[in-house]
Amino acid sequence: MAALHAAFWGWRDDVGLTALERRYLLFSPAVAAAEAARGSEALVPTLMARGWLRLPDASPALADVVFPLFDDPAPLLDALARVPHTLVHGDWKAANLGSHPDGRTVLLDFGEAPGEASPLADLSWYLALNTTLLPEPKDSVLETYRRALEGHGVATDGWWEQAVVLELLGCVLQFGWEKALGGPGAELSWWEEWALRGAALLPDHR
Repeated sequence: MAALHAAFWGWRDDVGLTALERRYLLFSPAVAAAEAARGSEALVPTLMARGWLRLPDASPALADVVFPLFDDPAPLLDALARVPHTLVHGDWKAANLGSHPDGRTVLLDFGEAPGEASPLADLSWYLALNTTLLPEPKDSVLETYRRALEGHGVATDGWWEQAVVLELLGCVLQFGWEKALGGPGAELSWWEEWALRGAALLPDHR
């Protein structure tokens, strides 16, 4: 992941891939409602609707931050626009990874949301979807990635901490419903703690 991001460091989207606003609203309550209105019986939109309904009870603090951003994501998008960007895959998870016989990593399925974003967009997505598969705690994964990025020549001083908390907040807009379905506990608490740090950086945070 770090090698990919470093190779495209500073890239700006001039071909019309996934815009930031679309990236963070892919799994919003509005999308779940639209799917229900058209009579969709697809599993994920159904679970999305159920999870977003549960979030205020599972984590009132997260709900207070997340739902206003669905109505107006501009504060988060403006903040994310000011951290370094690169080309991101958009659906980095174990199911999309393989190994080539020569040792290279094979990355499948660029169809979900490829485009320009903070490199932490891929990492936070990976953390959200692969929690049970991680060989080390999520906090350690963040540091492992940071060291790998620096090993590829990308300096992280001056932007890393801000990008992490903002991107983990953004990831809650994507997968807060999934974390709410799991109910209160260590997993939801971890995302709540980091997301609230990100929310504290937004201009309209109270």
